[in-house]
Amino acid sequence: MKNIAIILSIILSLNVVSAETENVSAPFSSIHDIHQSPDGLSTSFYAWKNGKSVMVKDWIESKVYDTILRKHVSYSPDGKSLAFIATKEWKNILVKDGDEITGFSHVYSPIFSVNWDFMFHAQKNDKSFTVHNWRKGKEYDHIWSLMYSPDGNDIVYQWETVITPRERISSIVKNWEEISSYTQAHSPVYSPDSKSFSYVWVENDKTFIVKDWVKWKEYSRLIGELLYSPDSKSFSYVWVENDKMFVVKDWVKWKEYRFVGELLYSPDSKSFSYIWVENNKMFVVKDWIAWKLYSDISQMVYSYDWSKISYIAREEWRSNILVENWVEIKSYDSVGFPTYSPTTDSFAFLAKKDWVDIIVKDGKELSWYDSYANPTYSNDGKRFLFVWIKDKESFLVEQQMDSNPGVKKETKNQNNTDSREKIWFFQSILLFFKSLFS
Repeated sequence: MKNIAIILSIILSLNVVSAETENVSAPFSSIHDIHQSPDGLSTSFYAWKNGKSVMVKDWIESKVYDTILRKHVSYSPDGKSLAFIATKEWKNILVKDGDEITGFSHVYSPIFSVNWDFMFHAQKNDKSFTVHNWRKGKEYDHIWSLMYSPDGNDIVYQWETVITPRERISSIVKNWEEISSYTQAHSPVYSPDSKSFSYVWVENDKTFIVKDWVKWKEYSRLIGELLYSPDSKSFSYVWVENDKMFVVKDWVKWKEYRFVGELLYSPDSKSFSYIWVENNKMFVVKDWIAWKLYSDISQMVYSYDWSKISYIAREEWRSNILVENWVEIKSYDSVGFPTYSPTTDSFAFLAKKDWVDIIVKDGKELSWYDSYANPTYSNDGKRFLFVWIKDKESFLVEQQMDSNPGVKKETKNQNNTDSREKIWFFQSILLFFKSLFS
């Protein structure tokens, strides 16, 4: 009988050990937009609580705000500093490391460079200006699209000046110098190695691409963004002429399409894909070969080592299908958020089965929580995160990648009562047997 007590002690210790390999946040009304630091060691998210908004960084809640602007969140290179924009008493304020920066009518787009520089743009007295390392820049009517080059050495943003209600001039500022004022200049983009810089120039209803200060072919219209490959050696975009679309890659025009969407390079830059729409059907075109058609295709992603490509497909007579390397893996009532780990072959997506939300991770359906949302991996690939929804409350769950995904674990942040009840259950049994056989 003593052996039974020993076995139960081992079971209890296993549950306690598993309690240390999963973190669960406090409950919130809803959780949105999981953010990761560049090194993957810090996690933050925006949540609603009692009708107000909070930013949660590494399980610690910020002050309460009226709202938080979801796309205006930025980490420093080491993940220790976090900046975001919140609204308080109907004004935008910058919050950086918990400190509220005031004195502006509105504030937007805080960003860090890899060199630790910090920039945002603000409005005051109906004028917009940048603030770079706390120094104010030139005033314009409007400013948007702030960016640093990938190496952190250049600063770029777009500006606009209103001449009359029907006449506006817009252009680009690069390292505090204005590029010649065109009717419109927009969509600045750097190559990943920071050695190439491109933008779109519009003049007299004609559109040009300017790449490395050279004006290229004239177009009637361009769709979407200019795209560099990860190795910076290839360049692509979509050109529109006479209601037809063309994919242009490295200045070569390819086949004419009715509609083209979502250009994508593989991580090693050796493969190039896009979605082609023709006669209300969609194809994935990979390296100029069109694969099986579907009624709808979306959310195309490559694995970290470019060996796999996945996307969500739908046919009129079938449910949503996950397709990986042209093989239909499985169909569900709905499928979304396909995501690969940035460092391993691990793959996960959100699905709805019998109208219940589940996560499918590495081929296994995880359904031991009530409902799920937003599966994602940390940038270092060591953690898997998702939102767990139960009884109208949302929790962020963080699992170590080497933990058992089928075991429900204890929380770092004191709110997973189910796991606690499990441990208390084993403790009660252990105490019963100890009292019986001691």
